[in-house]
Amino acid sequence: MRNWMLLVSVLVATARLAVPAAADEAADWRAYAELRKAVDPVAKADPKQAAALCGQFLRDRPETGAWVGAKVCFDVARLLHAAKDTKAALDACAWAEQRWPKHPALVEVLSARAGILLAENRASEVGPLFEQNWDQLARCRSGPVVSAADRWRQALEKQGKKGEAAALLQRILLGCPILADEALQWNQGFLYDRLHERLIDAGETETALRFAKLRFLLCRFDTAAMERSTKMLASAFMAKDPSRKLGRAFVEAQSDSAKPNPLADVKLPEVDREALKAQIARTQGDHVFHDRITLLLLAGDHLSALLDARRYMVREPDKPDGANEICRILKAVDGSVRRSNAFAEFMKTGEGENPLDAFSKELQEKAGGAALAPPPSGVFPGGPGAASARGRAPLSPAQE
Repeated sequence: MRNWMLLVSVLVATARLAVPAAADEAADWRAYAELRKAVDPVAKADPKQAAALCGQFLRDRPETGAWVGAKVCFDVARLLHAAKDTKAALDACAWAEQRWPKHPALVEVLSARAGILLAENRASEVGPLFEQNWDQLARCRSGPVVSAADRWRQALEKQGKKGEAAALLQRILLGCPILADEALQWNQGFLYDRLHERLIDAGETETALRFAKLRFLLCRFDTAAMERSTKMLASAFMAKDPSRKLGRAFVEAQSDSAKPNPLADVKLPEVDREALKAQIARTQGDHVFHDRITLLLLAGDHLSALLDARRYMVREPDKPDGANEICRILKAVDGSVRRSNAFAEFMKTGEGENPLDAFSKELQEKAGGAALAPPPSGVFPGGPGAASARGRAPLSPAQE
């Protein structure tokens, strides 16, 4: 009890301090890493003492920004609940909810509260909690949103609402568009996998196929990602057509553009356009280059995605990221990996077909403009600083 009283006094005192301008977030995360070094060794044996250390951190660093502050409060709630002090844990959440009531980082704390409610058999309270804070959830970073979505899903399924759980996963994927990239989900596709299971079980094969297509088009151009996405596609095709004709046609179209591709007839699910527009506006700079490409692909702005990838190749000729993203864009536009593989091979060896110029012209013609000028020759094989596309990703034989 004494440790919890110390924690309460720390949090209340912190709330009363005049809070200076937020410190650099990177410095906040470095300080948090040091905090964990002190907390982790004692967390199991004395979780209340560990929680008190977290509270002291906030008192000593009143300028801590919302992202790290919310993470610390998440830890406090988790530790106090582990100490079987549910009231104290929920009080810690309430403090954070008052401190950052409109900030998207609040989702971290809401997720902690939801986890406690689930553990206390109060699943019916989880949905309203997130529903009331949907705006923050839609603006939050990917990690806390995935955590929140899973707790919300668990709460619905505990109440026997499996259909609502499937609808929720769709809402999350489409309302937080960046999460349509499986790389930002737990275990490289956690939300897709959970959704696919529920759609197949419910017999919603057409919807399952639409989300499988979305995953395939947006996934990274590497062997592991391609195997995960094509496995989901194969399952969806099989559910729709047990004769396997659709699945075989899809595989054949991957290497032969003259063959009809059944994926072309599958309509993509519609993302929230306003949320997508807002995320594109917030996603600027090389550190979020991959995410920006994802969002532009979702927006159907393939030309801008290609321009960004080519500019990156020019700025960073020794890195493979630009070439890899071009392969991903080719896959997203074509619904197949034939031209992606051709470009990857060209970047690797300097031989064979280079589909990039023709692809650029196609996109420019669709946009009503002139063809793009090629990037400097140094970014292609045979020149200094040549990059190569990694992870050449034809379909796995297992999918055939």
